[in-house]
Amino acid sequence: MHDVNAFLDLEAPHTDAATAAVRIVPVPYERTTSFQQGTAEGPAAILRASADLEYYDELTGTVPARAGIHTTAPFTHAGDPVAFTQALRTHVADQLAADRVVGVLGGEHTVSIGPIEATAAAHPGMGVLQIDAHADLRESFGGSTHSHACVMRRALDVAPIVQVGIRSLSEPEADRIHTDERITTFFAHDLPPDLSDRVIDALPPEVYLTVDIDGLDPSEAPGTGTPEPGGLRYRDVVSLVSAVARKRRIVGFDVVEVRPLPGQMNTEFLAARLVYKIIGAIVTRGGMATPDWRHPTPTDERDP
Repeated sequence: MHDVNAFLDLEAPHTDAATAAVRIVPVPYERTTSFQQGTAEGPAAILRASADLEYYDELTGTVPARAGIHTTAPFTHAGDPVAFTQALRTHVADQLAADRVVGVLGGEHTVSIGPIEATAAAHPGMGVLQIDAHADLRESFGGSTHSHACVMRRALDVAPIVQVGIRSLSEPEADRIHTDERITTFFAHDLPPDLSDRVIDALPPEVYLTVDIDGLDPSEAPGTGTPEPGGLRYRDVVSLVSAVARKRRIVGFDVVEVRPLPGQMNTEFLAARLVYKIIGAIVTRGGMATPDWRHPTPTDERDP
């Protein structure tokens, strides 16, 4: 299988950095994982899997790629999590522009802190929607305040958060959830029938979406560092994201914690499909994926 440097393996004019509605930033960072390593390989695996996706999106009836998807070179940094976060925050801030959305591919969940901070600075009043198995609300973990287990605690410094799919957390994290009005949590064992409506009601008009792939059930996404049973289904996640995008504006996103498994591609393929569904939901809401928008349809000569 050849290396893929652009999401969907797109070519010009669909990858024009100046006009693309979405910029994808691969970030193969892994420094604080506490169970199984391998998430640094996640971004490249997602890009490879994306090369076999169909361009047409059956949910929106459009070709979201027409809106333009530019994939940057991978962002690499050898520093500690704090220095890494500061550097990535600056890098993402440089990618942001009016009506442009930056989507980050991780890497461990620490990857999300910098993009959340950069996007919050560009969109004051933004909220964060977290799909995850873990609360990630620790003040510090393993000697670091920027561990993968502290991501949402750091996010709270810049935005309120809504959590969906949580099913693994510490007692102090549970206490924080029950006492901090900036946090709304929907536990995996007690998801309401009207989940989408309640999530939307809890979110401000602009939203950053962070998806830890372990938020999904390991029967569908086994390739992750800390799999937890009893997770969300792919179709339910797509339905939630689509509903949120219709009523709120998703201004940034990331998909993290993919850990490729030898001989399998189902997790990275699921992640690639999910990224494209997120892009489809974003650009369709913005009117950027109509049949006559900007670019012709990308080539349709892929192998089935």
